[in-house]
Amino acid sequence: MKRILTLLLLFAALSSNAQNYLFIGIDSRSKELAGNADMIMIMTVHKENLKMASIMRDTYVNIPGHGMDKINASYRYGGAKLLISTINNNFKTKISSYIVVDFINAAKAVDMLGGLDMTVTDEERQQINNYVKEQVMYNNNKYVELTDTGNVKLNGDQVLAYTRIRHTAGGDRKRTERQRTVFNMIIKKMSSDKVSMGTLKSMFLLFNTNIDYHAAMETAGYVLLDPHHKWPETKVFPAEDYSRGWIKNGIWYLKADLPTMGKDINEYIKN
Repeated sequence: MKRILTLLLLFAALSSNAQNYLFIGIDSRSKELAGNADMIMIMTVHKENLKMASIMRDTYVNIPGHGMDKINASYRYGGAKLLISTINNNFKTKISSYIVVDFINAAKAVDMLGGLDMTVTDEERQQINNYVKEQVMYNNNKYVELTDTGNVKLNGDQVLAYTRIRHTAGGDRKRTERQRTVFNMIIKKMSSDKVSMGTLKSMFLLFNTNIDYHAAMETAGYVLLDPHHKWPETKVFPAEDYSRGWIKNGIWYLKADLPTMGKDINEYIKN
């Protein structure tokens, strides 16, 4: 009851204006990979709804001061600020707030929630186990093999591995869908009375962000209390009809019509 009353106060304090947050997942398995933006997702909080927009990490864009490259390289060049600048400059968005989580802390956050109930195929199960074997070499966790398929409970390492799967039907587009599915499940789990304010604060401390703690809790209260926000609308950009794979100097890029992509993103997150 105390948690609900606290969140209600935070809910009342939140502005009715839409707010955009950039969630960035970075690959932290080694120093060499620590700069890669493995997940790029815009979360937009409206008074009426909640939306998530994934940006494909291989999208070929103009990175300020660095020229044309994959959008995920902007984080390696200049962190969250340059990635935000890259998104705003290429797509005419207005994003200023960011939340960065690395591989190790992403798994810790899920474990704080007691894991997630997910639906996995046998093909996904095999890939989850392969990724987890690699991950535990870096985070020193115990390897726990996933033996079942269908509706199963995944621990933090297994959930992280699930979001990394890309070598299945649908490729990287399906991978971004898995990432958004996990976000949905986390929001659903966090909205439960079983998750305390202390747990939410501990999770917040795992992230690198420019958002004030109290402002973050205001938004969290708003999202978690409103039933319309429990299952956010999700989409991936660029759309397939104006993007294509492209190889330059032996490197694969996703080349898109950037003005059209920017128009689509803005229409999606504003409405």
